[in-house]
Amino acid sequence: MNVILERLSGEKVFSPCALRPTRYSHAAMGGPDAAEIVVTGPAGALLDALSWLAHRVTIFNDGGQAVWWGLVQAVSLRLAGVEYDVAASEIVNRMAVVYTDASGV
Repeated sequence: MNVILERLSGEKVFSPCALRPTRYSHAAMGGPDAAEIVVTGPAGALLDALSWLAHRVTIFNDGGQAVWWGLVQAVSLRLAGVEYDVAASEIVNRMAVVYTDASGV
């Protein structure tokens, strides 16, 4: 299996890290559904994975045929006992907050 990572512009992302798909699935209607890819490599290079959110990812079988494709929706990383998590579902374009200050106004 081979994994290719691309920016939305189509530019390939080159990394010293190894990307290994551990699972992927398809929906009966709509094609690729979910995938999990394990990334291993030097600590500094692993930190780069946090910037891969919304990048295109394609998984190829050993024959070179694309078997899964989609966008990176979440990245979870643990380095030196610290866990980093980023997810596209937590990103918003606009937010409104309603509050009451200490005086009750």
